[in-house]
Amino acid sequence: MDVSHAFFNAQESEEIFVDPPPEWKSVYGDQYLGRMKVNLYRRCKAAQIWLGLATQILKDASLKSWEAGPNLVADTEKEIASELHMDDFNPTGPELHVTALVYFVRSQLKKKLKVIGG
Repeated sequence: MDVSHAFFNAQESEEIFVDPPPEWKSVYGDQYLGRMKVNLYRRCKAAQIWLGLATQILKDASLKSWEAGPNLVADTEKEIASELHMDDFNPTGPELHVTALVYFVRSQLKKKLKVIGG
């Protein structure tokens, strides 16, 4: 599963203000600033914040982190496991449980989720 615009799913953890685009300034003037609500890709913390959110979503789906690494999660009862690699979830296990996990993850994300493969 590939999450389109993954970092935009994670809320910004700091108050960051940005200069509005020139088109905005030409209409409303220079007295305004914009406040970021979601992460941008080039921010150093964006990946860390996204991975924290994605890991939490998988934990909410009853998967538990492996000692081998926090990006590996599993539910031994359902015989399902998943690797989280940046914007990709790579679940494996019985089709019924993998499908349920895909639907759960999709329900938790605001942006698009694309299933790659069969």
